[in-house]
Amino acid sequence: AAAAPFAAGAASQAAFAGALHARDAQLATSHPVRAELTQPATDMTSGYTLTAYVPVQATWTSPTGIRHAGQVLVPDDSRKGSIVTVWANAAGNLVSPPLLPSQVAGNGDVAALGAITGLGVLYLGSAVVVRGVANRRRMAAWDADWLVTARLWNRQQW
Repeated sequence: AAAAPFAAGAASQAAFAGALHARDAQLATSHPVRAELTQPATDMTSGYTLTAYVPVQATWTSPTGIRHAGQVLVPDDSRKGSIVTVWANAAGNLVSPPLLPSQVAGNGDVAALGAITGLGVLYLGSAVVVRGVANRRRMAAWDADWLVTARLWNRQQW
C-alpha cells in the first residue's frame, strides 16, 4: 500500500513520456494535407455501425508536390469537391493522425491505474499464499498435538 503512490507516479510519468515522444515523432514525420473528394460520400452502411465515416475517393498533393489519389474516410454527408484534412508522410502516403494531447495524458492515467491494480493483485496473491502457508503450519501443529493428547482423551480399547 505504501508503494502504490510511488509506483503509480513512476508508471504514469514513464507512459506519458513515451506517448509524448511517440507524438513528437509522428508530428516530425507526417504533415496535414488537404484532400479534395472526387466523388460524393454515400452512406453504404446500415444504421447500426459504430462510425459515421465512409471511404471515398479523393486526391491530394504530398508535401513534396506529388499528386496522389486514394480513399479517405469522411463523414457520410460529404459532397463531391469538398476539402478534408488528412495526414500524409513525406512520400505522400496516408498515415493516421498523430496522438492528441488528451490521448498522451490518457496513456499516463491508464499506466497509473494499471500500476495500482497490479500492486493490488500482487498484495491479494501474496496474502492468499501467506494464509495458505500459515494454515498448513497450524494444521500440522494441531495434528502433532492431537497425537500426544488423543491417547489421554480416548480410553477405548479396540
